[in-house]
Amino acid sequence: MKKITTVTIASAVILMLMGCGETAHDPANLELSTTAISSPDSTSDEGDTTSQAESSDSSPADEGNTTSDDNSDEDTGEVNSELTEDQFVYKGKTVSILNDNDRILQNLGAFNPELTVNADLQSMYIYGENEITYNALKEEGVEYPYILDVETDSISTSRGIKVGNTKEEVTAAYGEAEETKSGDLSYSFDGFDIIFGFENGKVCTINYKNISTASKFDEWD
Repeated sequence: MKKITTVTIASAVILMLMGCGETAHDPANLELSTTAISSPDSTSDEGDTTSQAESSDSSPADEGNTTSDDNSDEDTGEVNSELTEDQFVYKGKTVSILNDNDRILQNLGAFNPELTVNADLQSMYIYGENEITYNALKEEGVEYPYILDVETDSISTSRGIKVGNTKEEVTAAYGEAEETKSGDLSYSFDGFDIIFGFENGKVCTINYKNISTASKFDEWD
């Protein structure tokens, strides 16, 4: 059983944000608690939570549609026209960084209690064996969606890009983007960014970043 030792949350988010082992600046420098967060109530009514993006909640993919395994190209996922740019499907549920915190936790399902960590100003929920990391920032105990980090090739973006694709395949799907110093490609949308991290020329992480939360906590930068 893996034991979580005391580290800084800056280290964890650095690995999430930039480039699969690349070093990058992060706004937080907080000591993590080794206390696992209690599992969200799976019986909660979806109607009790309010989405930050109506288009995300209203998508028919939210009812449990999954991406097809019958892809024309084994190296790329299938484009899913039922998803908006901010959404992806995980275990039959549609997840969006623009949803509120409760909705995200509900749709992601049970997290890994051995790896999930909690701090006064930040929470980090881990799913599977680091398949997905959901990072939320806190203010007065309220959690705000910040980053969804995907590190598994079983999940595709709405345009069919997943871990393992090449940089050329990303630019073919999303267009040209200015590379960061760490070699990442960042694309801006209404209310969120998608950041593709690379290792050995292939996607190793896909970050969905909530711009509203980033702006709200910009004093951490």
